[in-house]
Amino acid sequence: MNADQIQSMQARIRELEAENARLRAQALPAETQERYRFLFDTMDEGFCVIEFIDSEHGPLSDYVHVLANPAYAKHAGIDNVVGQRLRQMVPAEADAWLARYGHVLHSGEPIRFEQELVATGRYLDVTAFRMEPASRHQVAVLFQDVTPRKRAERALKELNETLEQRVREAKAEQRVLADVVDGASAMIHVFDHDYRWLAINGSAAREFERLFGVRPERGENLPHALGSDPERVALWQGLWARALRGEVFSQVLDIVLESGIRHYELEFNPLFDAQPRQIGAYLLMFDVTERVREQARLRLAEEALRQAQRMEAVGQLTGGIAHDFNNLLTAISGSLELLLTRLAQGRYQELERFVGSAHSAARRAASLTHRLLAFSRRQTLEPRAVDTNRLVVQMEELIRRSVGPSIELEVVTAAGLWTTFVDPPQLENALLNLCLNARDAMPGGGRISYRNGQPLGRRTPGQPA
Repeated sequence: MNADQIQSMQARIRELEAENARLRAQALPAETQERYRFLFDTMDEGFCVIEFIDSEHGPLSDYVHVLANPAYAKHAGIDNVVGQRLRQMVPAEADAWLARYGHVLHSGEPIRFEQELVATGRYLDVTAFRMEPASRHQVAVLFQDVTPRKRAERALKELNETLEQRVREAKAEQRVLADVVDGASAMIHVFDHDYRWLAINGSAAREFERLFGVRPERGENLPHALGSDPERVALWQGLWARALRGEVFSQVLDIVLESGIRHYELEFNPLFDAQPRQIGAYLLMFDVTERVREQARLRLAEEALRQAQRMEAVGQLTGGIAHDFNNLLTAISGSLELLLTRLAQGRYQELERFVGSAHSAARRAASLTHRLLAFSRRQTLEPRAVDTNRLVVQMEELIRRSVGPSIELEVVTAAGLWTTFVDPPQLENALLNLCLNARDAMPGGGRISYRNGQPLGRRTPGQPA
């Protein structure tokens, strides 16, 4: 018997089986047929019957859908599936489906599995079993739509993964924050209302041990840790009491050690929970010893700089002062020479005039020396009531010599001014520095006008500033 004859015989057998099924169906009462048809058409579960057939790929290498209810099209997303062959519908997936259902056909063992249909985005719980007798080459497939459950499971899995990720991130963040806080240079103490440590970072614990000889632990009481020194306990309890009452404040505290004085900047703040309710207070403590020492060194440097500026001003005055002294000395020596000459000549009536000239020149030299010393020496402030008109007039010649011949100096005083409570050398120094700065701002020469007692904003047109 050749292959064509075999195929013809198989087709005939199928026709007979179909006819037999039709006759059996006709034998059922019409009411029963209608009941089964109603259930078949309205059931939510998808149902189909597939029949394996021979193809160009070999015996039973394809199957055709011989029966399918409306729910099949709804869940599988394939309309009019009856009569369609698998390899025509999904050629790329045909071998996988044939292997799965072929196992059921050949072994008679039912299978159950879950499958996602990409075309519809639905998840199906599929059950497949062989239709008896085995010679019919048919497999029945029943499936339920479990998409809501699968989506819930997926959402739950994603939620769990998200929560796990958040927990991991939160723990990592806590570890980072704990490391940062514990390793921070700022010393952090946290207390409850009973003066017990709620928390303390590493640098704070080490510094506390260095200062007071004991390393505090969480839960320990502050007075107990500070020991038996009542003054020390009173000081620290007083500071913490203010913070525990809700006060925010800062304070610099000096602590005497064998190695010297240490300076600490304390920043107290109240601590609140989520209510918010105050549950304690915390302290940020900074060792500012080096900063305080640097500020002291800076103050000394600034004072030295001010003294150097005074000396610089004196240096700038040297040229003019030397000239003034030379003139004064010339006047004194000339007067003395004339005095000696008149004495030798016996002309005594002219002696008083030459003595007066020498004395006047000496007085001017002493005044000039006094001003020079006032600028050069370091002295504490000695403010007193000063007639600024007289001070400015006395300074005029000194300033004129300092600014040089390229600068014209104008000094205008006002009558009826009150005395000023000021340190005279400091005012003289300030006035001289102002004039020197004005001179430096006019390298090509110019005019400096000092008007004592005249208010700003009342200059006449063309009046120099």
